[in-house]
Amino acid sequence: MRKSYFNSKTFKVESSQITMKEGLEKYSLSCVVGQNIFLLVYFGIGFIGMLPLRIHGFPILSILYAFFLATMLLFVLRKHLCTHCYYYGKRCNTGWGEL
Repeated sequence: MRKSYFNSKTFKVESSQITMKEGLEKYSLSCVVGQNIFLLVYFGIGFIGMLPLRIHGFPILSILYAFFLATMLLFVLRKHLCTHCYYYGKRCNTGWGEL
């Protein structure tokens, strides 16, 4: 069985040891805004890229993609990942830890 544990400074798996650098305690507002703009552009390109895929003239794949993104980002991700993150209750790089 593999031994592994996580500590705020060190991540250790079996016998190899990796030392992590100190991170930010609270990200700047400009970093949060920039990350969210990047995510909007990134997912927007995916939405626009699927617009030509239509069924009877209706962009069903783009609508399903937007619904999937909204569900995953607003509910699933924040419930299952953000609540167990170090930045929960603090400002992370996306700002979702404070929501």
